[in-house]
Amino acid sequence: MLIRNPKHFFDLMSQPRISSYRRYFGTNLSDTEILGVYFWNENLCHSFFKVLNLIEITVRNKLHKSLSNYYYNFPKQRVDKRSQNPLVTNFVRTIGSAESCNWYESGLLEHKSLSKVLDKTHHPKFKTPLRKIPSPDDVIASLTLGFWCSLFDKNPSFIWDDILLSVFPNHRYSKSFIFVMRPPRQPLSNPWSINKNIKTLYNRFLLINDVRNRIAHHEPLWKVSEIYDEVYKDSQNKKGNVILSKSTNVNETLTSLNLILDRLEETLSWMDTLLAEDYCQSSELKNLRWMLSLDGFNSYRLNFITIGNGFTKSKFKKQLNSLLAKQKVVYFNDNKNVYTLYRIT
Repeated sequence: MLIRNPKHFFDLMSQPRISSYRRYFGTNLSDTEILGVYFWNENLCHSFFKVLNLIEITVRNKLHKSLSNYYYNFPKQRVDKRSQNPLVTNFVRTIGSAESCNWYESGLLEHKSLSKVLDKTHHPKFKTPLRKIPSPDDVIASLTLGFWCSLFDKNPSFIWDDILLSVFPNHRYSKSFIFVMRPPRQPLSNPWSINKNIKTLYNRFLLINDVRNRIAHHEPLWKVSEIYDEVYKDSQNKKGNVILSKSTNVNETLTSLNLILDRLEETLSWMDTLLAEDYCQSSELKNLRWMLSLDGFNSYRLNFITIGNGFTKSKFKKQLNSLLAKQKVVYFNDNKNVYTLYRIT
């Protein structure tokens, strides 16, 4: 989108919001430079959301399938949570198949996680089960990433051993266990049966959920908090050691966001090698890595100064080679549309 009047745009976005950009990136920047940085952040959010969506959908589907398979033959019970009455449960049949069933009614969910499910299966006012019970697929599709993240840490009743082996087959814990289980077998406990390892996994998904929520709530992505090594120590040192402090300038922002992107790629690879490889070879990732470089940042910051100097289509064709050599963002237009040429790598 081309903004013809930055000051008017800043008023609509709110001056306090824009002022935070000025304080962080430099009070000496012009309005057009601040506008460029603002759209740099917007495009970062858009690009990060693509890989976050891949992770969210993949982990949701894999967890749902694995939990369905494991708890398919467990007895199911439906909660009747009336507003004034104590919690009452009634045993019900299993709904669905071994790949998609109502495992969430196996009586294993703790209160907070259970309430998220009840919001989908119960009447919002009377708190009684809906007459037409939604299918497991409908329930699962409506649950947020926060629900899936909390499963790892807030529901100790789950038997995670085989489930996490299935969901994260390429995680180092899973691979080490699968390797020693090959003939001749050696005695070894499943690493996913160790509570500290599950909490370490939970820390990764806390980071993922935090990034997703920042984007969903339109918070600047460049405000990066401390980044930890994620290795759970104890209740006093839950996230491990700090490896990157809270960012205070653009170079620190780029370093932190590149590390976060590394972790997103790694999480995808834990679940599926082929999908991770496809993403790593995609133009989306190449473009995102470029935006997370100083060249990419400065390209957005500086080239928005020339917004009003777009090329016509005919001029663009004549000067294409020289424009590519400059490696700058270029706008050109025809009678109805505005196009952009910018470097990916």
